[in-house]
Amino acid sequence: MKILLFKIRYLCHKSNELFVDNLAEEFEKLGHDVTICNIINQNDTEKLLNDLLGKHFDAMLDFNSVLPAADLEEGGYFLDKIDAPFYNYIVDHPLFHHDFLNIPLNNYNVICIDNNHYNYLNNYYPNIKNKFVQPLAPTKGMIECEYEKRNIDVLYPVSYMPFKKAEKMLVEGTSVKGRIKLNDMERQWAKDVVDIMLAEPARTIESAFWQVLENSAVELSIEDYKMALTRLHISDIYVRCYLREKMLDYLLDAGNVVTACGKDWELYENKFGDRLTICPDVSYTTAMQYMQNAKAVVNVTPGFKWAIHDRATSAMLNESLMISDNSICEAGTDASYDFSPFKTYNEASIWFDYKKDSMKEAAATIREKLESMDDFESGRKENKKIVENNLSWQIVAKNILGRI
Repeated sequence: MKILLFKIRYLCHKSNELFVDNLAEEFEKLGHDVTICNIINQNDTEKLLNDLLGKHFDAMLDFNSVLPAADLEEGGYFLDKIDAPFYNYIVDHPLFHHDFLNIPLNNYNVICIDNNHYNYLNNYYPNIKNKFVQPLAPTKGMIECEYEKRNIDVLYPVSYMPFKKAEKMLVEGTSVKGRIKLNDMERQWAKDVVDIMLAEPARTIESAFWQVLENSAVELSIEDYKMALTRLHISDIYVRCYLREKMLDYLLDAGNVVTACGKDWELYENKFGDRLTICPDVSYTTAMQYMQNAKAVVNVTPGFKWAIHDRATSAMLNESLMISDNSICEAGTDASYDFSPFKTYNEASIWFDYKKDSMKEAAATIREKLESMDDFESGRKENKKIVENNLSWQIVAKNILGRI
């Protein structure tokens, strides 16, 4: 097969650069011809893209792509002028990508990383021909470190936005960059959605919004619903910021020594002195090395309802204690992808939901485990083996090839 991979822009931690390189390597090992179109930091972007017009590939793939909206002066969409089906590998909730998912490409396909995201696409985007779930493979730090010698107690590797900023966005009804301004009715919807999601952590944002509409006796067409939910992404940001900040507070209140790694953590109002170390935003590879140096890793991703985030599986692969939200449905549930193998019940795994008591208990449990001086080797080895057997980049590449 001939496969075209794109590097169009950087995602968080420049992670997509690593994802593309890993996929390319595995595709090539399996005997396929791979072309990478990299226009990041290039001066001749237009030429690099135009050179692809009219060429044939068996598939082309981009992460969180903005390419579907690219059109040509003579008319038509750029991707339709390349002889290949296009796969948009979306690594967060599709509601953030509505403007690019709603494009009527001739052969538009999506790979997503959460069964619930798959259901959302199935329900609301009939223009997407083929859709399936394939979680991202975890990444191991390049330099191995024995557990006893690790110098980070608790690693919290997530991006940060001060909750006060998210609260201001919700009250004012404005998006992060001010491009969206909610009207009075939408602002009330956004607040009501937040109330439901915080009261019922298992609820999805789309389910919460349907309830708000029902309670308000408002009827929307499917197209209007999709657009409205996209505008209500402020609610998702609010919940995520609130829970991430709360979890850090609980971790520190419990006496843990925490290293927070990610964009904008320097904006956090630190009341805990040297028990909190702030690391600047780093590359994905460096963040994975931090995991290799950490005894415990915490994952807080409330937008995932039926999946496991690669932060959690990377913690398992790096043999850290893994603390993650309880977002995996059990085996036997009808779904596009079976995440149940990763739901481990051992001494190296701590699961929590987004209720206050559950989060506090998880934070206290981490403290107790680290104080016990146990190395939890059996559980850590079990977690690592499960991930190696179920979710390597080779497995990801084979699964994608089997669906395209």
